[in-house]
Amino acid sequence: MLKSLFISLFFIIAFSLNALSFNRVYEDFDAEYNFEFSNMIIAKGTLKGRLSKDNKTYTITFDGKTSKLISIFYRLKEHIEGSVDVDTRRDLIYKSLEKTSKKNKSVKITFLNKHKAKVVIIKNGRKKEVELVSKKGIYSPISLYLFFISNKVKFGDSYYRDVAVASHVYRIEITPKKLSQINIDRMKNKHGKRETVEVEIRFFKIDKNGKMLPDKKMKKIVAWIAKDNPNIPLLVESWHLLGVFQARLTKLKYAKRQVYSKDSSKKINFP
Repeated sequence: MLKSLFISLFFIIAFSLNALSFNRVYEDFDAEYNFEFSNMIIAKGTLKGRLSKDNKTYTITFDGKTSKLISIFYRLKEHIEGSVDVDTRRDLIYKSLEKTSKKNKSVKITFLNKHKAKVVIIKNGRKKEVELVSKKGIYSPISLYLFFISNKVKFGDSYYRDVAVASHVYRIEITPKKLSQINIDRMKNKHGKRETVEVEIRFFKIDKNGKMLPDKKMKKIVAWIAKDNPNIPLLVESWHLLGVFQARLTKLKYAKRQVYSKDSSKKINFP
């Protein structure tokens, strides 16, 4: 479930960069998150956005790992990276590296054309190649937002994108719900209050006949995305029989300055 939340956070930032028409531009940012389960911190992660010096490539990376206490029982370290060409809006690369107590797994996806992608998976030294196809077009997680640049979204409407992840194609359903104010500070201090857009995300696997199959591992997720730039997730929640998994923003640097920290005594406004 923790791995699913890592991947989900990457999906959401890919969607939210421009999806909500808040005049998002390709700029650098660094965001730190705590991953919590039943109010216990079980992992930490860092999300970064970088525009290349020639302004032609935008790359998002995520690095997450379990806390020292959790690592005694289960160790997980995840790296995810995706890049797009700013001018052509085409996917350049998507890759991930997963390390656990029992396995090492790397995934590299090459997008051959609009409808086809080649996937190379190396798991514990064994190599596997898979070809993924989607009639509706196949994309990397980071390119989700490209659809929304020229299409204003409406609250209550659902939007879809077929995304390649490892050896599967997922159809991502994204439904912007409403504007809302939340407090991302665990102690509910005033400086944690933020104006957000509440978004629901659902994941479906696509079988060979194009049928949508609900993913049993990745349940419905609700994300609260910052209304102000940078439009990144402030809080992500996923429900499980055992409790609630959360990813909570704890620190943010944007436009070369710190604009939020959970340790601040005062609210620091986004630019």
